[in-house]
Amino acid sequence: MVGNIALIGTGYSKPLDLARALQIIKPKAFATLFSQIMANVEIISKKRVVALDGKALAGTYHKEERKGLIYMVGAWCSENKISLAQINTQAKSNEITAIPELLDLKGAIVTMDAMGCQKDLVKKIVKEKKADYLIGLRANQGTMHREFLEYAQASRSHWGIENNLHWVLDVGFREDQWLTRLQLEAANLS
Repeated sequence: MVGNIALIGTGYSKPLDLARALQIIKPKAFATLFSQIMANVEIISKKRVVALDGKALAGTYHKEERKGLIYMVGAWCSENKISLAQINTQAKSNEITAIPELLDLKGAIVTMDAMGCQKDLVKKIVKEKKADYLIGLRANQGTMHREFLEYAQASRSHWGIENNLHWVLDVGFREDQWLTRLQLEAANLS
């Protein structure tokens, strides 16, 4: 017995049985229970990456009644390859309002697409949830987007020494195969 639902059966349930069961379970209660179960299953690793993203359930749009789509926000643990949580966003809302409710993110690196690039949301992730973050940026983020591109270019430029200098010394000049024991000689050769 789960709540008021009796689990009686002699094998696999039919899709209609599952549909009926899903129609009587309150989504918020199910999401809470699911999150609690997954929190016990998840192997919490230091600096685990938790990806947060929203998804529209396309099959939930009622054309005749002109009712909108249902939007869900999910949390995915990359290391363990499991869903940690799913939450339905409130009517006329989006994933920004649902993300802070999701789960314990302490010590995690939270990744989000550009939708998550909101000051209040980042503050909640860092201050309240005690997590780090990596958020996608769009060009409409102005200064932040430009500064990030400059930083990314500088970071990418670092590989110039690896690819253009060290590789040439190692492969072209076979520096690692030189048998030189004297410090001055070795330093001058390289």
